[in-house]
Amino acid sequence: MIKLLLTFLFCLLSSAGVHIFQWIDSCDWNKETGELTGFMQFGYNGEDFIAVDMETMSWIALRQQAIPTKLGWDTDRARIQFNKNFFTQMCPDWLERSLDYRRSSLLRTGIHDQIQF
Repeated sequence: MIKLLLTFLFCLLSSAGVHIFQWIDSCDWNKETGELTGFMQFGYNGEDFIAVDMETMSWIALRQQAIPTKLGWDTDRARIQFNKNFFTQMCPDWLERSLDYRRSSLLRTGIHDQIQF
């Protein structure tokens, strides 16, 4: 992932000053049907830059400036494999653990210590 960030920033940081880099990802897993949907997108200075197409595991350039990045990332087999692994294994595992934790905390009984500030 460090290589991803460095490549992205190298391509974009051609001017001095403060810049905003956004990385947004999420997944939704329907435990009953097994359906898995996901989302990964990068933005720069408040504008959408590039996003992954979950069906093809290829990148969509959302700005003209993203085309060189898209072409490079679409041929990076390690990145493609990481994205597949993230959406099909890691993210559902995190979701299931979070739900289990929440369920167990809701089912607790007894008096809880109060936190005083």
